[in-house]
Amino acid sequence: MHYSDVSWPVLKKIIETSDITKLKALKLQTIISDNNVKIQGYDKTFPVEDGVGQGNTSAARLASLGTAECFTRNFELHPAPVVHNEQNVQLSSFVDDAMILDKDSEGSKISGKLISMSLGELGLEAHPQKTVQVIVGSENYIEKMTKELEANPTTIQQFNVSVVKSERYLGLKVCSGGVRNIVKENIKDKRMKIQGPINKIRRLARSRMMKKVGTLRCVKLLLQGQLIPILLYGTEAWLMMTKDDYKEMEDILKISIC
Repeated sequence: MHYSDVSWPVLKKIIETSDITKLKALKLQTIISDNNVKIQGYDKTFPVEDGVGQGNTSAARLASLGTAECFTRNFELHPAPVVHNEQNVQLSSFVDDAMILDKDSEGSKISGKLISMSLGELGLEAHPQKTVQVIVGSENYIEKMTKELEANPTTIQQFNVSVVKSERYLGLKVCSGGVRNIVKENIKDKRMKIQGPINKIRRLARSRMMKKVGTLRCVKLLLQGQLIPILLYGTEAWLMMTKDDYKEMEDILKISIC
């Protein structure tokens, strides 16, 4: 019997009918120690001993853990990692997303090789359109780095990485320019993102069902549950915020309430 062939009711019955704890463990081990894997489009299956069954909830977590371990181990080979407050900030990753920092084109070239090595070890391929570079810094630095990357482009798995004006990493929109420009662009992005939820909340506020429950109470809960998370997501990474930035964020919320 293979894990892929066992449904939860069957598995639950096996556990319930086993009186001895050791026997339960042995039966579970028998179920999960040998998995049949089938590739979409093919009729044949092949066994994977001590692997993860198809549909197992731990599969995504194990894949994330394996990817993080591989990238972290390989990036320890970088000869000139970016360090801030005595902490190595060269690599930031979450599941299948990664952000790599480099000071110059030579460091970026090395990072490209380390990414290629890591993906090759995992048997994965980078997406040429989704793998991009953003140059962050002063105008002189951006101009200098743009010329260097044109002459000596970063390569990952035999394709040159494109240089773009902005790219999103998790909840943060990374933009070309300085820190102040990144904050301003992210505030604009927040203003656009909440338009959909605001319109939905306003439509619900006019419904008869909402009036029966209590319009003000429901709108308050919807604002707290939908708008506040959108506005605050990723803001912990914003640096050098001014009073005007805080005011602008508050104004976005005030406008949405009106």
